[in-house]
Amino acid sequence: MVTLTETSTAAITREGTPYFAVSLLKLAVMSICTFGLYEFYWFYENWRRIRNREGPRIKPFLCALFAYFTCYYCFTRIDNHAASIGLHQSIPTAVLAIGWVLTTLLWKLPDPYWLVSSLSFLFILPAQALANRINATIVPDHDPNRRFTAWNFACVAVVAAFLILAIVGSFLPD
Repeated sequence: MVTLTETSTAAITREGTPYFAVSLLKLAVMSICTFGLYEFYWFYENWRRIRNREGPRIKPFLCALFAYFTCYYCFTRIDNHAASIGLHQSIPTAVLAIGWVLTTLLWKLPDPYWLVSSLSFLFILPAQALANRINATIVPDHDPNRRFTAWNFACVAVVAAFLILAIVGSFLPD
């Protein structure tokens, strides 16, 4: 049985879910198509929900801005929350944090190797999968955010065009 404090229950009711609800496919597509910027939005949304449950000392914008330094703590909070409600699934928080930071820093590699940095979302997927299980356990009838909105499609179309041009350009001779 899931037990929540009154403050936690009020925050979840206001937010809809304890963590940012997004399907793994949508997270992957949006991360690739925004060159990783969606990942910072992901951190912001999760930190905002954590702040609403735990208190005003957490600054979601700063936590997302400095995600290189705070990602481990976000992953750990998700992992600890899962354990506290009886979900017997754990994520390797340190490995995910180190992997995400190192992969995002690979954008500094020369052409075309910098494209490896677009795979940084792979280190967020296990945390999101666990967050989705937490959301489903606490708020079974929540919107899992699987659908792509018109804004998502517009973003994907614009960035996909730039990505294709960047890939083609990186293989052309000087």
